[in-house]
Amino acid sequence: FEAFRALKDAERTIAAAPAQIALARRVSPFQGRAAATLAVELTTDLRGTYAALRAGWLSEWRATIIALTARHLNPELRREADARLCADPRRPTAGRW
Repeated sequence: FEAFRALKDAERTIAAAPAQIALARRVSPFQGRAAATLAVELTTDLRGTYAALRAGWLSEWRATIIALTARHLNPELRREADARLCADPRRPTAGRW
């Protein structure tokens, strides 16, 4: 019973994350959900974009554009596109468009 209860608590926490993000950023719940979705995409399939964002080579807006553009691709192609666009954020030309 305790494991089931812990699972339900975790599910509620995950479901509440977008609302908490929206409150923290002082934006609408829709924008909070979009930020949470972007975070998941950056940390799963778009790791090069995430690294470039963290290094300061990309703005959050440009990372969002990359994620939105790659969203329709399957995960393998999404990772390949990410590698071509933002493979090495230390490279002087990476993400400077």
